[in-house]
Amino acid sequence: EPNNDVPEAQRIEIGTTVNGVLANGTDVDYTVFPGKKGQRVVASCLATALDSRANPLIEVYDAAGRRLAQNRNYRDGDAVADLTLPADGEYYVRLCQFTYQGGGPDYTYRLTL
Repeated sequence: EPNNDVPEAQRIEIGTTVNGVLANGTDVDYTVFPGKKGQRVVASCLATALDSRANPLIEVYDAAGRRLAQNRNYRDGDAVADLTLPADGEYYVRLCQFTYQGGGPDYTYRLTL
């Protein structure tokens, strides 16, 4: 934190794991990473596997704000977004509690790119 909006996004590289908490029902966490055209990226967000109360929605956007992928409940409350990047540039991963209900110290997640 702060990583609640695009300008505050936490900068990471592919191959990185980030642990976080959805502090309240409206908490949104952003990360940004550089990517290359044609590169396959899998964004995995573990919650249920960690015994978390979170039910995360994961979305991936390009720098122009176009949503390229989204997922929730891939397996129980864990989410996975699998995509091939359309161009060189920066890409944003947006995580939030689905339906914006709930949040707190028991709403942890582990995001791996």
